[in-house]
Amino acid sequence: MTENLAQHYLDQAQRHYQRGEVEAAITALRLAIKQQQGRFPKAYFLLGKAFSDAGEIEKAIAAFRTATEQQPHYPEAYYHLGLALARRGDLEEAIAAYERAIEQTGGNNPGAYHNLGLVLLSKGEIERAIEAFRKAIAQRGGVFPRAYFHLGFALAHIGRIEDALAAYRTALEQSGGHGPDIYFQLGWLLMGKGDLDGAVEAFRTAIGQRGGVYPEAQYELGRALLAQGHLEEAIATFRALLRVNPNQPEAHFNLGRAYLRQGALTEAREALETAIRQCQGNFAAAHHQLGLVLAQQGEVEQAMAAYQRAIEQNPFFPRAYYDLGRLYATQGMYDEAIAALRRALEQRQGHFPEAELELGRALAGAGHVDEAIAHLERVIAQGHEVAECWYELGHLFFLRQDLDRAAAAFRHALEATGGRFPRARYNLGRVLHEKGDLAAAADAFRQAIAEHPHFPNAYFNLARTLLGLGELEAAREAILTAIEQRERQFPEAYHLLGRICYSLGDLAHAIRAYETAIQQRGAPYPEAWRDLGLALFAQGQLEEAIQAYRRAIAAREAPWPEAYLELGRVLMQKGAEALPEAIEAFRQAVRAQVEFPEAYYDLGCALLQMGEVEEAIASFRQAIQQQPAFPNAYYELGRALVQIGRVEEAIEAYRHALALDPSFVPAQHALGVAFYLNGDLEEAIRALERALQLKPDLAPAYHDLGLALLDRGEIERAIAAFQTALQTAEAPYPEALFHLGNAYFLHGDLEQAIAAYRAAVEHKPDFGQAHHRLGLALWERGELAEARAAFERAIEAAQRVFPHAYYSLGVTLFEQGELEAALEALNQAIAQCETFPLAHYSLGNVLLAQGRVEEAIAAYHTALEQSGGRFPEALWNLGNAHVRRGDIAKAIELYQQAMEQMGGRDPYLHHNLGLVLFQAGRWEQAEMAFRHALALHPNDPEAHYYLGLVALSRGDFDAALAELRQALAQKSGPFPEAHFDLGKVLYERGEYAAAASEFQTALEQQGDFPEAQYWLARAQAAQGDLEGAIALLKPVCAAYPTSFPEAHYELGVLYSRRGMLDAAVDQFALAIKASRGVFPEAYYQKGRVHARRGEVALAIEAFKTAIAQRQGVFAEAYNELGRMLYIKGDIEGATAAYSKAIQQREGPREAVRSPEQDVALLLSGLLDRLAERLRPAPRVKPPSVVSGLARESQEEGQRAASSTFQGDHPETEG
Repeated sequence: MTENLAQHYLDQAQRHYQRGEVEAAITALRLAIKQQQGRFPKAYFLLGKAFSDAGEIEKAIAAFRTATEQQPHYPEAYYHLGLALARRGDLEEAIAAYERAIEQTGGNNPGAYHNLGLVLLSKGEIERAIEAFRKAIAQRGGVFPRAYFHLGFALAHIGRIEDALAAYRTALEQSGGHGPDIYFQLGWLLMGKGDLDGAVEAFRTAIGQRGGVYPEAQYELGRALLAQGHLEEAIATFRALLRVNPNQPEAHFNLGRAYLRQGALTEAREALETAIRQCQGNFAAAHHQLGLVLAQQGEVEQAMAAYQRAIEQNPFFPRAYYDLGRLYATQGMYDEAIAALRRALEQRQGHFPEAELELGRALAGAGHVDEAIAHLERVIAQGHEVAECWYELGHLFFLRQDLDRAAAAFRHALEATGGRFPRARYNLGRVLHEKGDLAAAADAFRQAIAEHPHFPNAYFNLARTLLGLGELEAAREAILTAIEQRERQFPEAYHLLGRICYSLGDLAHAIRAYETAIQQRGAPYPEAWRDLGLALFAQGQLEEAIQAYRRAIAAREAPWPEAYLELGRVLMQKGAEALPEAIEAFRQAVRAQVEFPEAYYDLGCALLQMGEVEEAIASFRQAIQQQPAFPNAYYELGRALVQIGRVEEAIEAYRHALALDPSFVPAQHALGVAFYLNGDLEEAIRALERALQLKPDLAPAYHDLGLALLDRGEIERAIAAFQTALQTAEAPYPEALFHLGNAYFLHGDLEQAIAAYRAAVEHKPDFGQAHHRLGLALWERGELAEARAAFERAIEAAQRVFPHAYYSLGVTLFEQGELEAALEALNQAIAQCETFPLAHYSLGNVLLAQGRVEEAIAAYHTALEQSGGRFPEALWNLGNAHVRRGDIAKAIELYQQAMEQMGGRDPYLHHNLGLVLFQAGRWEQAEMAFRHALALHPNDPEAHYYLGLVALSRGDFDAALAELRQALAQKSGPFPEAHFDLGKVLYERGEYAAAASEFQTALEQQGDFPEAQYWLARAQAAQGDLEGAIALLKPVCAAYPTSFPEAHYELGVLYSRRGMLDAAVDQFALAIKASRGVFPEAYYQKGRVHARRGEVALAIEAFKTAIAQRQGVFAEAYNELGRMLYIKGDIEGATAAYSKAIQQREGPREAVRSPEQDVALLLSGLLDRLAERLRPAPRVKPPSVVSGLARESQEEGQRAASSTFQGDHPETEG
């Protein structure tokens, strides 16, 4: 009944849906789903379609997904799910849904392929979209007009125009020729191809099929008609479009263009202004067309403003620049016209003939054009050789710098007037000056002045020529006359006056003259600004000079390489903060003038100061390529190469510099340093001595000579060189003091080293390396507190970034016992220098001292990894850590590796190896290790001690006795362990009194020594002093109620012998409990006490347990068991027990331990003492102490030496 009712609701919903009653359909579908308890995939599918039609996309997606969940194979649901997801914009999910629909229909689903193509097209995956459309078409048997339409769209998108056209045409053919959108796209493509007739036809068809209203097609039709020149039709089309939709700025724009071409300026202006207004003023092309209209209407300023707005809105607009330039030219604004026309040409990459023609005209108007020269030459060729024509032609040749033809033209002008033509003679003088014939130029200017005395320009150029000839006073007189004769302002003359005063060394008057020139010019005056910058720089006014150069560069249209070069030099003088600006200035210089070796040189110097070494090298090489005889460039190239370690190339560069200038002291000094850095100490010393021959007071060269001598091992000569450096230096020289300290350190003279380091830090308190070295020297002398203070000062001086100082501080703190502080310092060292094996090693030592064994092991492993596995001290202490961990086998392996790396020369390492081999039971190897230790260091009581234990372990009591006595003889202080173990040997030999004496000594030396007290009790018992033995054992057993089973056992035996049976049973029970129930001798003795008390059953049980724990081999226990069984009446059992006893031993006797147990008892407690007996690796000195000092001195000296070429002494860095 429920299913029928659900189907009824479903059928009802379908009828509602078919009638378009979507809400009713949704209600019915929900009722159908409810009848099926929510599981009705078909109803969910139809519900999704209904929601989709109602625009409720989220609900539609949820319904389709429920349908596919309830019926996983449901291609229609996946198809519609894809549609809904695509509408929501979830393109990836839509693609997945379509692909699922395709998969579930066996790949044959043209509708899904078509929609998949649309989604891929939206994503920009054009090739995949094309493939999907083609599959859709193929699965429809080639008839699928919508798919062809979208295929055409996709093909057009990737530029396959012919294929796109074919697809559109197929779509139209399959649609029976009806498809306005297809015709629109077809027309758009045809117009792009230039087929305007075809485009017009397609657009008209599209409009017709839409009933005459298709705004997009109408707009494109208008554009096509305008392109055809059919202006009336285009205007009519645009007007018709705008009647339907007046808010279309592009249509107004093209309507305005059509009116403009028709000459209807008022209508054009109105249309274009409407277009601009509808775009809120942002319509560059419309502003440009409006400019054309306004220019034709004579509204020049408004036209210029329109062009400028077009350019502002579209900076790349060559046609707007062109029209603006033409308009400027008509107004006589030649500079503006030239600038605009040049910009137009630039934007068309020089291919803009109309603009080039107008540029030529503008240049001619300004007197700067070849066309004007050509015109004048044609005039002359026609026979009109008048003086003025030659004069003008001379001007134009002069402006083009064609000086020979200019001079000829001016001479022709003079000939034409019989030699009396002051202006021509004056300009002839200008040409001769430019040609470099200064004397002839001066004569020409003087003749012009003689012919025309009031001639300020001639006086001006005469002064300029006299300046070139070096006649400075005459030049000043001439320029002052020029200024006096000029009734109006004369900025050029003031500028020249400034140059003359600068040449005379009169900087104050030069600066004042330049400032007057700039003030009078009003307009930009780049040359005067540049010369003002030069004068200000010479006077040390750097900021003012920089501003002057910037004004000069900004005022000049064309790039100015010389000004950029000079600006860069001033910026370099300003300091490090201005280096980036200096570099940019030099780069501007070489961009402006490719062949400019001086600029490349200065650029290299600035880059080198900035640390951009590779770029600096390239710049120096460029300078040398352009000017091979450039010793300074070779020198700076060498400095740069040194900084990146290319020392051999640097040596060649310095040699080139010296070949060009043998007396070039900095290059000679640098050559010596380069040889030093390359490891060629002989050549380094020779070169540095040559530098000192050239300049005997060159303190940095003495300093670097000291470094080379120090490296060669000539410490005394090195000390002398450093002392000479200090004597010849004009100022305190902390670096020389620092390296002098290093030399004294290597010489073993710690007092002098400390004094030198202290002097270095006195002169330079923030000299971190000197503080560090002072600390190392104090550390070496054992003055840990002062060393610590020095390391802390080094860290502060280096702004807390000095890993080696942190390391040295950590080592010092460790030796002072301040483990937490040491840990913190070492962690800082590692944080600042992760690859630092010594720091990791020392960190391991601290951690091991703190009992943090696993962390210590990790630290030692890191030290070994970072040192490539060759770090014997780290292997040694890692072995110690493994002993602490209880991993004896690993410890043996590590000690052996350390031994191999140290060449077997350290007795303490042999000692440690012996200890762990002994603990491992490898007694022969242990003995060998201890004997190696004694061979290297005969006075080693502990080695003798352990040799005694080795002898004891193999039962050789005589040898053990000898070694232990030797150990005690060599030991100057207390040695309780040796007394204790000697006592045990004497006890085993039966020398109880002597043994008791040794145990007593051990107790006296150590105090709390329960094992010694236990053995002393046994020795006294053996001598018959049972009371004394009991008195000794009772406090031991009381102190260790649940441990020390041997003590409880012995006390039990003594109680038994005294007849104190209850107490004896208690002690045996405690011994058994302390041994975790396994102590056969205690069970045996307990059984005997039970037997004495008549507790036969308990005795039998105890004897049986004793026998079982001895694996059935215990004759004494069998004997006692037989006796108890006999008493019990078990004759057969008793007989069997007695037989076993007889079999295992001839007759009953007192139970004793096995020899192995005796040895184990003798050696008990050694493992606990083993870790305490291990010796640490020898003290590893901080870096640079003794062995590494010379090399570190070299490394620290490299930078100091390389920088001393210019006389400064920077602090060396760690």
